[in-house]
Amino acid sequence: MARSGRPSDMTIHIQSTFSPAEMGLSSAQRGTSNAIQRCGRTFSLGSVACDLLHFFADPQPIQALGRLRSASPAAMRMLDHLLFLDLITIAPWKRTIRRGVTEPAHRRHQAPPALDDLLASHDLLFGCVIDFANDPPFSAFSGPYLIRGQALDTSNPLDPTDQGDIVAHTDEGIYDIGRRIAFNTWRARLTNKIPIMIGGDHSLSYFAARGCALDEPLVYVQLDAHHDIGRSVAKPPPDNNEIDLGLMPLNHANFAYRLALQPSIQNIIQIGVRPSQVMARSSLGATSGKILQIASPRANRLSAPAIADAILALGQSVYLSIDLDVVDPAVGLSVTTPLDDGIAFEKLVDIVRELARRRVLVGADIVEFFSSEEPSKRERTATAVRTIINACQKR
Repeated sequence: MARSGRPSDMTIHIQSTFSPAEMGLSSAQRGTSNAIQRCGRTFSLGSVACDLLHFFADPQPIQALGRLRSASPAAMRMLDHLLFLDLITIAPWKRTIRRGVTEPAHRRHQAPPALDDLLASHDLLFGCVIDFANDPPFSAFSGPYLIRGQALDTSNPLDPTDQGDIVAHTDEGIYDIGRRIAFNTWRARLTNKIPIMIGGDHSLSYFAARGCALDEPLVYVQLDAHHDIGRSVAKPPPDNNEIDLGLMPLNHANFAYRLALQPSIQNIIQIGVRPSQVMARSSLGATSGKILQIASPRANRLSAPAIADAILALGQSVYLSIDLDVVDPAVGLSVTTPLDDGIAFEKLVDIVRELARRRVLVGADIVEFFSSEEPSKRERTATAVRTIINACQKR
């Protein structure tokens, strides 16, 4: 920051500490980043940089974001660029983010999205070619391959912009990759976009939801055949809202319990759990007041508006997590752990559409499906996921 005599002449210099190569930018993105990166920019007081400084200093970022969006579109565009070029991050995530956030989708021979398309999109889709459950041959890591190979039409304006896949290095564990997922959903929400994660095992939903909840509390809606409320822990988690729980075991069978312990998660409502998976309130421990369950027979009887009303009675910001095994196995989808007596696929889609119609979704994921060796099953699953993705989007 340099002064030249009068406050109105104060200038602010913005420069990143990362080079485009260090940030893992594609060659197509590097040209766009040069306006911000390396040489920096100088702004007069009262213009873009000053508006951004006021935003960063505000203790209520969601309210400040609304003011910034209406008062300074230029500052909002700059904030978009800073976030999606990974020039802004949160200190505990810096080491992980330096190794990249997303990369061009595996097995998709296309260039990554242009930055302008990325910033203009209302909905962002990203894949997780990751399965910490490690359950071959029905591994959920193949989910993004299936969707991109058979279901996504990048020329369709109704499709979300595809960011690619979350970066995952072989020397990283679930928390390193999880911070990257959380950062990606957080920056999407900060710029008023709905992140939609596809693929991977269900434990990764923990990080996607917490990234969405960093600046606003939310209701976590879990459509799932299983409760995922395993309570065995090595030590209790810290009572804070950081994505850094390094010593606490986390997996696809206990992530819902861990999520319910977070103050930023107002409630968890599980829809479609099988009757054998319904938990007695006394067995929910510290989360007994936060986890609600609607078993599959009752979910099939209730209308989608009635279910949406029950959800919105708990809060007005909703993160939607869909484990495809919530659907009845008779539909014939490729899911990792099917259970009989599920909900109808049409009911699932109706619930998603109702929540999207009411404009309460802040993020979503579709997980625990795989690419079957049976062509007909593979096509049914891809079409089902595509239908859910379209139902999630703002109209």
